[in-house]
This record gives sequence, C-alpha cells and structure tokens, in this order.
Amino acid sequence: MTDLSDAGSEPTGNNGAGTANDSTTFTQSAILVEETISNVVDNGDGSFSVTYSVVVSNAGTDPLTNVELAGTPSTDLSAAITAVATDVTITNGSAIAGSYAVNGSSNLITGGSLPAGGTIEFNYVLELLPSNAADASNLLHDVAVSGVDSNAATVTATDDALYEQAEIGAAKDISVVDNGDGSFTATFTVVASNTGTETLSNVILTDVASAELVSASSAIAADIALQTGSLNGSLGTINIASASNTLLSGQTLATGESISVVYSLVIVPADATDPTAISNQVSAAGDFTDSLRNNGTVTDLSDAGTDVLGNNGNGTADDATAFVQSGVQVSEQITNTVDNGDGSFNVSYQVTVTNTGTDTLSNAVLASLPNANLDAATSAIVSDVAITGGTAATNVTAVRLEPQRHGDCDRQRRCNGDRY
Repeated sequence: MTDLSDAGSEPTGNNGAGTANDSTTFTQSAILVEETISNVVDNGDGSFSVTYSVVVSNAGTDPLTNVELAGTPSTDLSAAITAVATDVTITNGSAIAGSYAVNGSSNLITGGSLPAGGTIEFNYVLELLPSNAADASNLLHDVAVSGVDSNAATVTATDDALYEQAEIGAAKDISVVDNGDGSFTATFTVVASNTGTETLSNVILTDVASAELVSASSAIAADIALQTGSLNGSLGTINIASASNTLLSGQTLATGESISVVYSLVIVPADATDPTAISNQVSAAGDFTDSLRNNGTVTDLSDAGTDVLGNNGNGTADDATAFVQSGVQVSEQITNTVDNGDGSFNVSYQVTVTNTGTDTLSNAVLASLPNANLDAATSAIVSDVAITGGTAATNVTAVRLEPQRHGDCDRQRRCNGDRY
C-alpha cells in the first residue's frame, strides 16, 4: 500500500485544508534592508558630499504591503550634517518618498509594496563636515524597515552605515618683525589637525622652503618648539641651508585633535635673487586603519593662514606661505670736506635710500632735516642735489623704489635721493 503525504501533522484527513494529499509548500514572510555609502565627494574645504543608498528586499514568499522605513542619524552625525544636498529619491520599486530629518528619526519611505523577490531602492545625499562632531568616528546612520504580509503579520529588519573618511589638514601662518638693519625676524606657526573620522598615526610635518628663502635665511632666531596640543611624537630641528626640514614626526592625532609648532628665522631679502619669491609650505601626512582593517595614508599641503579648512579667504586651499614685507632704510655720510682757508668749509654729503623689503615702493619722500646749528653755520649751497645712482629727480617729493637695487645722490647741503 502507498500514500502521498498531506501538508500538515495529521496522517489522516486533509489537515483542515485542500485534499488529503496536498504537497507541503514553503511559505515564509521576510524582509531585508541594506544601507551603504555609495559615493563620497571631497569638497576641498573639510566637507564631503556623501551619497547613501538603501535597498529593501522581500526575502520571503508572501507579498508585503505598507512597507515603511525610518532613518535615524547618531548625535554625532546630526552635528556633522550641514545640509541635505539631495532628499530621498526612489530609483526602483513602489513607495512614497519621505524627507530626511537632520535631527531625530524620519520616515524615508512609506506606503511601499513588495512582491515576493521584489525590491525598493532609493538614495539621498548629505553634506558632512566631520570636524563639527564631538566624536567624528561615530558618524553612524541607522535604518529600520517594516512590512505587513497577507496574514497581517509584521516583519522587520535593520541595518546601518558608518561614514569613514580619514583626513588631515594643515595651515601655516607668518608674522614678521623689521629689525631695522635690512633683516626681518619671521615667525612661522604650523597647525596640523585630524579632520577625518579615523585616528592618525605616524603624523609627519615636512617643511619645504623655496630656493629664495634658503638664500635669504641668515640665522635661526628660534628653533622648532611646541606651541599648542599634546606632543607624543618628536620635534625636528631647522637647517637653514636645506630646502626640506622635518618639523614633527611619529605623532598620533585622535579624531578632531590638533597640534601646532612654531619656529623663527632671520631673513635678509637682499640676499635673494628674487625677494618676491620667498616662501615655504608644509606637507602633512598620517597613517590610518579603518573599521574594516583597511590601511592607508592621507596627506595635505598647508594653506597660508591659520585655518586648516578652506582657503583662509584667499586663493586656493593649498597656497604656500609667502614672506611679504615692506621695508626701507636710509643712510647719510659726509664724503668730502674742503678747507677754504677762511674759516669756511665745503662739505659734501651722500645719502643712500634702500628698499629692504619684498614689495615695490612708490611715492617715496626723502627730506633733509638740518638742526638749528647747521642751519646757522651754512652760508651757501655750493652745489645742489645730484642723483649719482638709481632713477629719481632732484627736488621732488615722489620717487619709485624697486626692491633690492641701489643708487646714491650727492649734495653739499641738502639731498633728495633714492636707493634701488
């Protein structure tokens, strides 16, 4: 004798449905959700355009209706969001798109329907500035989906996406003191910050000077020193004869952490072939390992200024720090004295004016200021102002001074002149 099984637990009868020989059918309601970060665009100012993609799947055998999905950013992610660049856009399947809420939970889709094996797919784009978060390593977004099967039973699923982006930012500022002798003391302050989401190790700051800065550097006024932050690496030393110097090495920076170092050089612009090209820049680098154990190195070139993000209000985000300083010097000497044999003397004066800075000077004025005794002792002007070098006119109040060229003028009483 033989028998075909019936779907159910009773060997006799029809188990309350169909015939006594019904096949056993697999029937199960299930839903799945997967959220991923599908694209990241670096905006170059410390912010990123981040595309989130979500796929909801009916993993069971029963159609699902009333599919809803809620998204919830962590507190740190909320703090890092500067804008919703593109709101929820459905790219596949049937559902109603919602709106992304920066703070708290929001329904990203509602009213969805999923046949067995069907999917609903959508994406949205957020503008993120990780440095705004208290903990940039916790930029987490959660999604929770639910659907109702034909038996009015609710099925659910969850997933999350962690934004990870290692970054380092650097800036270099300069302050200058005129020493009054044609030299300047330039103090450089370098800041490096972990602007990403991963801890950085083996952080290295390498200073690269232009050839003109190497030529113009005459002394180290103050070697590399820690200014702010916690030093766990090693400070370097400056060699003014070298174009490349390591300022810092072996440093670890946690997310959001910064460190700054400072050093000073004595600079003589006249020693440079082109004083307008005196500059330097720092290259910052750091190693990272993300949550998936991926290893890498991030780098950045310093921008001129104090802010490691953006362009410091000028140029690009990677401008070299230029030495730009106006300066002028004047010297006067008696070059000849002739005894006239009658108690009077013909006295020749020479005056030199020098542009000691890096910028062209215009509308320069040189005034002769004899004291009362010299005024009283002067009986005549034997010869008036004569320009002996440079380009200028006598008895004028405005001349043009170009950097680092020179000339002289002679007088036998008063002199207007310039040095180039």
